[in-house]
Amino acid sequence: MYNNNCNEVCRNIACIRRKAAKLIMISKKDQLLNQPWQQQRYIKHKNKVNAAVALIDHSPPIQYQHVKDKSKKLQAERERISLINAENVRLLQKLTEIMQAKRMPDLWTEPRPNYRAKIGGNVAKRVKKVVVKVGTRSLNGDIN
Repeated sequence: MYNNNCNEVCRNIACIRRKAAKLIMISKKDQLLNQPWQQQRYIKHKNKVNAAVALIDHSPPIQYQHVKDKSKKLQAERERISLINAENVRLLQKLTEIMQAKRMPDLWTEPRPNYRAKIGGNVAKRVKKVVVKVGTRSLNGDIN
């Protein structure tokens, strides 16, 4: 019986201590100067908490340009393109030089070789007799 009463008394004392801890002793200065501002801040906070709405972020993640665009690859590509362009210019210059320069001698200023001599004896004899003159020079190369 003594234990039961003791337990009840201990519980009551613990309850009183909890209630006393909740009661805050505020000085007059705090009541007049600080408490109204704290109370106002607390009310604003409660209003914000009550007005808060759950929000789901459905936007795509932020894309960083320095990660998205590989600058080293772009630089290498630009260098490759500039080398190709320089090579193309050199090739074009060489082609124009080839087109303008006379690479082969003009073989047709001299008379053509006489291949008919190999065909037959009679035809070859007749061809040798016929001399076509061009200017002062004949096709055989004789000067008249």
